[in-house]
Amino acid sequence: MVLVCTLVEGIFGLYDMAYNDGETMAGESKAWRHWVKGIVSAAIGGAANAITVMIVAPDQFNLEEGLPRLGVVALVSALVSVANYLKQSPLPGECVEPDSRK
Repeated sequence: MVLVCTLVEGIFGLYDMAYNDGETMAGESKAWRHWVKGIVSAAIGGAANAITVMIVAPDQFNLEEGLPRLGVVALVSALVSVANYLKQSPLPGECVEPDSRK
């Protein structure tokens, strides 16, 4: 996770230097960093749920014959986690109107 955070910081640092003459936009850039870190951590956490499948059904989901199925479970779980994160935290800077039908 530290490697992912370092990579995200490096990417945004390069973006800031290229498009802002070395000056960082404190608010907007920080919000995007936080959002990307959240997306990445949701995907990693979702994929990690595949480990529980290995514990529950080791004969079907293992690192030998069941690796393709295990990969599908990890991918679907990561996608669901990312979708839930996007529902909770939409793109930074986007104005989301509350639903008035409640």
